[in-house]
Order: sequence, then structure tokens, then C-alpha cells
Amino acid sequence: MIKAVVFDFGNVIAVQDTSCYKKMSALAGIPVEKIQSFFWKRRVEYDRGDILGVRMYVEGFLEAGYPEKADDERLCRELALLDTGSWLDYDKAVIEWTRQLKREGYLIGVLSNMPWDFLDLHEKEIPLFVEADTAVFSCREKLIKPQPEIYRVLLYRLGTIPEETVFFDDIEVNVVAACDLGIKGILWNGLEQAREDFNRIKIG
Repeated sequence: MIKAVVFDFGNVIAVQDTSCYKKMSALAGIPVEKIQSFFWKRRVEYDRGDILGVRMYVEGFLEAGYPEKADDERLCRELALLDTGSWLDYDKAVIEWTRQLKREGYLIGVLSNMPWDFLDLHEKEIPLFVEADTAVFSCREKLIKPQPEIYRVLLYRLGTIPEETVFFDDIEVNVVAACDLGIKGILWNGLEQAREDFNRIKIG
């Protein structure tokens, strides 16, 4: 019997506004490819809460040979703000589905690789973060998907066993890690497909 439905955030609840890369490039005066490199190279450390966004861009500039830009704290801070701001376009239809599931009696959870910067600025703006029965974020746990331990934290907080828990994520390795623990992991391919997959599992 399914008791809990859990959602990732990025590219499930919210879709990134990738125009941020061009904005960041224009602000910094360096090529888009370098900005994208800064953005993703230390993402694990960033999401795990080991570093803040400003530090991520300072180190990126230093490695790329732009020491004068690394010394510009205001620039690095503005880049970090553009970074976090690119994830604010949440899908209202997905949020409404989570509310429907909650009305039907399911526990609702969030399990997301998430940096401190985003939570500090925007946690209370995302309806699901406020309304979920539990929300597990990588930066707070110092754990990151697909580490098994972060899924165990989720189950403990929900008070469910793996077989009672459904988890949606857009990254296959995260889904596989959940399934390895017995959680019913489903690869996110849009809301319509998610509804179909959930109904299939619920009936089965």
C-alpha cells in the first residue's frame, strides 16, 4: 500500500530558466561556456552545503585565469543570485497534483539536492516546500543523491518503509538508487506520464 509520494525539485517541480547563462555571461564579460563550467563543476559541493555560491564563482574565476573578477565580490554575489533565481519557475499544475494527493491521504515529501543559497532566499516562496509533510535537502543533511543515506533520512522522517514510498526524479541514477533500497522510484517524464505511472503502481 502506497502511503507517501516524494518529489525532486529541479526539472520536476521547477524547470531551470537557461537564459541565466547568457545573462551571467554578459554580466561577467566572459564566454557562456566558461559560465556553464563554473555553474556545474562544483555542483556537488554546492548542493551538499560545503560551499556557498559566491565561493563557487570566485574559485571558477581563479581557475579560468580571471583573478581580477575573482576579487570582485559584488560580481560573484550577483552571479550567485542569477544562479539561484534561474530555478524559480515552478509548475503550478504539479503543485496542484501534490495537493490533490495530499487530500487523498498520501504523505507528501520533497527530496532534493539543494544549496544553502536557494533555501535562504526562496524556501518560503515554493508552495511544496511549505506544504510538504517532510522536505529533505542535501545541504542540511550533508548528503547528496544518489547516496543511500539521504533516502534513509527521507524514510525516517516520513515514517514509511521503502515499499510504501513513491519517488519521482528526473535523473535516472537517483531513481535507480531509490529502487535499490526498495523505494518505488519513477523517472519523471512530465506530469501526464507521472500520473499514469503513479496510478499503475497504486493499482498494482
